[in-house]
Amino acid sequence: MGMSRLTDAPATPAGAAFRPLLSSAHIAFTTFTLFTVFAGNFWRNLVGWYAWGAIVVAIIVVSIVWIVRAGLVHRLRHLPLALLAFVAYALASALWSNWPLETLLGSLVLWLTIIIALPLAAVVSWEELLVAFSAAMRWIVGLSLAFELIVSTIIRHPVLPVYITGTTVEDSPLMVLWSRNLLFVDGKIQGILGNSSMLAYVALLGLIALGVQFAARRIGRISAGVWAVLLIGTLALTRSATTIIAAVVVLAVLAIVLVRRRLVSRRARAGFAIGVLVAAAVAGILVATFWTRILALFGKSGDLTGRVEIWQNVIGLAVQRPAFGWGWLGYWPPWVEPLGSLNKRWGVFQLHAHDAWIDLWMQVGIVGLVIFALIVLTTVLRGLYSSTHRVWHDTGKRLEFSAVTLLPILVMTMLLVQSITESRFLVEEGLLMLCILAIKLKLDPFLHEEPRATVIDRRARARTIRATPKVPVRSR
Repeated sequence: MGMSRLTDAPATPAGAAFRPLLSSAHIAFTTFTLFTVFAGNFWRNLVGWYAWGAIVVAIIVVSIVWIVRAGLVHRLRHLPLALLAFVAYALASALWSNWPLETLLGSLVLWLTIIIALPLAAVVSWEELLVAFSAAMRWIVGLSLAFELIVSTIIRHPVLPVYITGTTVEDSPLMVLWSRNLLFVDGKIQGILGNSSMLAYVALLGLIALGVQFAARRIGRISAGVWAVLLIGTLALTRSATTIIAAVVVLAVLAIVLVRRRLVSRRARAGFAIGVLVAAAVAGILVATFWTRILALFGKSGDLTGRVEIWQNVIGLAVQRPAFGWGWLGYWPPWVEPLGSLNKRWGVFQLHAHDAWIDLWMQVGIVGLVIFALIVLTTVLRGLYSSTHRVWHDTGKRLEFSAVTLLPILVMTMLLVQSITESRFLVEEGLLMLCILAIKLKLDPFLHEEPRATVIDRRARARTIRATPKVPVRSR
């Protein structure tokens, strides 16, 4: 597959007779896949772990068939080098792992995530990915609001996941409840995900995608307005401090990108880059200085709702094997000790470090942490480059900025902010989105210059014009 030519108007590739059907199938499967991965808790709470596993296996099978039929097997070797290096290192960590069988299982999950990501990155166009991603986020938010409304008006009491049996709502810890029946009470709703922070995270991603869609003229004003109200309302009902901070950072990055697009000279660009770095340093100093007061504004204690203690416990393990770690896991299986009983909050053992980078250090050591950071860094740089450069438009035969190029850098910004207080970067939706963006920006980058054929054709026409003898015009 060559480099894609991007346009905010509907694309018109070859095979026009069959393209609408294929595009619809691509978008439908991509939407369902993203919905399933982001809303894993929904499927597990609704139909149980085994049925959820069957759904995931079906997605993997379809992805494998898609990879084979699209001829993508040979493209595996063209995946980002840092991603391939991390996969190899995670597998190799089974040699010194404290839990070798679980490390092999975690490596398998890592490979399966890449298998799911590959066709979405290499076959689905950027426009299709935007539509599917936005739809998946809106489905989750829409169903969450409907679910909470049903719980509060019809069921009228908290709800447990279907797989929790032999106990009552009253005897269950708050953290295991699917819904706490708080829609009309002063509390945080959890939606179909059963987690207010994750629902807020999805709502913000939905706002990002919706904004890009609207700017790209891929959604009408009325639909965009209605969904913007629902998404912002969901953010208000979840009241996630991390997501509010992430929203501020996303807006700051968006402003930086939009200003950078307007700068033409190298001197202006260099001065702007220096200014951004200085502003970031000053902001960091101010945050560090007034950290306690900032937390108080969001109703958070100095220990970040118990996260500081969790970080200390995980760091205590990491420093015992600082270079190579204890062995890759991704997920923390509850039967693996000492992780299964390391952190307990509100009667529930926490099976992650609530910080992706501390989690990485503990699992794969400094070596693995550096390799993973390279995946993130290269993806961010490619996304930043794409968002600040003009792309070639087939329809107008010209170079101009495109709204769709904003999607990768804004999503990566959200993932990075979330990685400070959650470990979702290493599992399920966080890992899948990282793989999709890392692979797609490498295999299917936005085209930032005129196609070679167009340049050659333009130069040939210029030579023809110059070679044509001029006929003198006689005045009458």
